[in-house]
Amino acid sequence: MSEGNPLVLRGSIELAADEQNLCGEAPLWDHREQCLFWVDQDNPGLFKYLPGENQVYTLDRSVQISGIALNRRGGLVAGGRDGLFTWDEGNTCRTILDTHEGMPLVFNDLIAGPGGRIYGGTLYWDESGMVKKGNLYRVEPDGTVEVEDEGMILSNGLAFSPDNRTLYFSDSGRRSIFSYDVDPDSGCLSNRKTFTSFGED
Repeated sequence: MSEGNPLVLRGSIELAADEQNLCGEAPLWDHREQCLFWVDQDNPGLFKYLPGENQVYTLDRSVQISGIALNRRGGLVAGGRDGLFTWDEGNTCRTILDTHEGMPLVFNDLIAGPGGRIYGGTLYWDESGMVKKGNLYRVEPDGTVEVEDEGMILSNGLAFSPDNRTLYFSDSGRRSIFSYDVDPDSGCLSNRKTFTSFGED
């Protein structure tokens, strides 16, 4: 899409769920259950939509979640203001990590990557604005944590290219999407580039 060429939507848009979310985000399709998970970050909630039944279930309102990924053992890996943890449908949470080098981890979005790694971005905001800049982390299956990039204003959506060789990461505060090369063996990121940027409008 370029300036002067508006995005054209084909097909129709239908309302699937009306949960009155304040900040509905992090949609995640679960191919195992054929359902869609998503969260309400500002009015804490975790939801599941079953298209086959046209039914929405509220799964949890006890914990603030802003990013989710599928856990191969079942349930989800989730991130939010209390760090990174696993969640299952018995509403059982188990903390994976909540600090790194003495800094509390407040995750805003995350994604599961090759090899069972989790990549997640942190943010630190309050009512007055940004308190400090966040980081982009890589968490190994054994709990090892590495900082992959620093200085993020508002960490947001992550996605892999189809071959898993490129990770895309949004910093909404900079109105930019970055791309990183992904080492297929170690999962380490390198060679950050600005994939695209957006104007203030």
